[in-house]
Amino acid sequence: APEYEIVADAYVKESNVVIAKVDCTVEKDLASRFGVTGYPTLKFFKKGKTEPDAYNSGRTADDIVSFINRESGARGFIKKPASAVVQLDKSNFDSIALDST
Repeated sequence: APEYEIVADAYVKESNVVIAKVDCTVEKDLASRFGVTGYPTLKFFKKGKTEPDAYNSGRTADDIVSFINRESGARGFIKKPASAVVQLDKSNFDSIALDST
Protein backbone atom coordinates (compact mmCIF):
# COMPACT_ATOMS: atom_id res chain seq x y z
CA ALA A 1 0.00 0.00 0.00
CA PRO A 2 1.20 3.54 -0.59
CA GLU A 3 2.64 5.15 2.52
CA TYR A 4 -0.28 7.56 2.94
CA GLU A 5 -2.69 4.63 3.14
CA ILE A 6 -0.60 3.07 5.90
CA VAL A 7 -0.60 6.44 7.67
CA ALA A 8 -4.38 6.76 7.32
CA ASP A 9 -4.81 3.32 8.91
CA ALA A 10 -2.72 4.53 11.86
CA TYR A 11 -5.36 7.18 12.64
CA VAL A 12 -8.59 5.22 12.10
CA LYS A 13 -9.55 5.76 15.76
CA GLU A 14 -8.35 9.38 15.95
CA SER A 15 -11.27 11.67 15.16
CA ASN A 16 -9.06 14.77 15.18
CA VAL A 17 -6.71 13.54 12.43
CA VAL A 18 -7.71 13.32 8.78
CA ILE A 19 -5.37 11.88 6.17
CA ALA A 20 -6.50 13.05 2.73
CA LYS A 21 -5.15 13.24 -0.78
CA VAL A 22 -5.70 15.64 -3.65
CA ASP A 23 -4.90 14.92 -7.28
CA CYS A 24 -3.22 18.22 -8.07
CA THR A 25 -2.91 17.34 -11.75
CA VAL A 26 -6.70 17.68 -11.77
CA GLU A 27 -7.22 20.17 -8.91
CA LYS A 28 -4.85 22.79 -10.28
CA ASP A 29 -6.49 25.66 -8.35
CA LEU A 30 -5.85 23.88 -5.04
CA ALA A 31 -2.28 23.12 -6.08
CA SER A 32 -1.68 26.78 -6.87
CA ARG A 33 -3.44 28.01 -3.72
CA PHE A 34 -1.13 25.97 -1.49
CA GLY A 35 2.08 26.25 -3.50
CA VAL A 36 2.25 22.67 -4.75
CA THR A 37 4.70 22.58 -7.62
CA GLY A 38 6.05 19.02 -7.46
CA TYR A 39 4.63 15.62 -6.70
CA PRO A 40 4.22 14.09 -4.25
CA THR A 41 3.89 17.02 -1.86
CA LEU A 42 2.77 16.65 1.74
CA LYS A 43 1.01 19.48 3.56
CA PHE A 44 0.07 19.50 7.25
CA PHE A 45 -2.93 21.52 8.39
CA LYS A 46 -3.32 21.88 12.15
CA LYS A 47 -6.91 21.78 13.30
CA GLY A 48 -8.47 25.22 13.00
CA LYS A 49 -5.76 26.63 10.71
CA THR A 50 -6.32 27.60 7.09
CA GLU A 51 -2.66 27.57 6.06
CA PRO A 52 -0.48 24.46 6.12
CA ASP A 53 2.75 23.96 8.02
CA ALA A 54 5.70 22.82 5.98
CA TYR A 55 6.44 19.11 5.98
CA ASN A 56 10.09 18.42 5.20
CA SER A 57 10.63 15.15 7.02
CA GLY A 58 11.03 11.59 5.74
CA ARG A 59 8.60 9.90 3.36
CA THR A 60 8.07 6.58 5.09
CA ALA A 61 4.84 5.87 6.95
CA ASP A 62 6.81 5.75 10.22
CA ASP A 63 8.30 9.21 9.53
CA ILE A 64 4.92 10.72 8.72
CA VAL A 65 3.17 9.19 11.75
CA SER A 66 5.95 10.44 14.04
CA PHE A 67 5.56 13.95 12.62
CA ILE A 68 1.76 13.95 12.96
CA ASN A 69 1.91 12.62 16.51
CA ARG A 70 4.46 15.26 17.48
CA GLU A 71 2.57 18.14 15.85
CA SER A 72 -0.99 17.13 16.78
CA GLY A 73 -0.64 15.31 20.07
CA ALA A 74 -2.41 12.32 18.50
CA ARG A 75 -1.37 8.77 19.23
CA GLY A 76 -1.46 7.12 15.85
CA PHE A 77 0.49 3.93 15.40
CA ILE A 78 1.29 1.59 12.55
CA LYS A 79 0.15 -1.96 13.08
CA LYS A 80 3.00 -4.24 12.16
CA PRO A 81 1.96 -7.50 10.48
CA ALA A 82 2.63 -10.72 12.32
CA SER A 83 5.88 -12.30 11.26
CA ALA A 84 6.20 -15.85 9.98
CA VAL A 85 9.90 -15.88 10.86
CA VAL A 86 10.80 -18.68 13.26
CA GLN A 87 13.15 -17.70 16.08
CA LEU A 88 15.91 -20.26 16.34
CA ASP A 89 18.17 -20.94 19.29
CA LYS A 90 20.26 -23.87 20.49
CA SER A 91 17.19 -25.68 21.83
CA ASN A 92 15.37 -25.85 18.48
CA PHE A 93 17.94 -25.22 15.75
CA ASP A 94 18.68 -28.84 14.90
CA SER A 95 15.04 -29.94 14.95
CA ILE A 96 13.92 -27.12 12.67
CA ALA A 97 16.83 -26.02 10.49
CA LEU A 98 18.30 -29.47 10.03
CA ASP A 99 15.04 -31.40 9.81
CA SER A 100 15.30 -33.77 6.86
CA THR A 101 11.57 -34.48 6.53
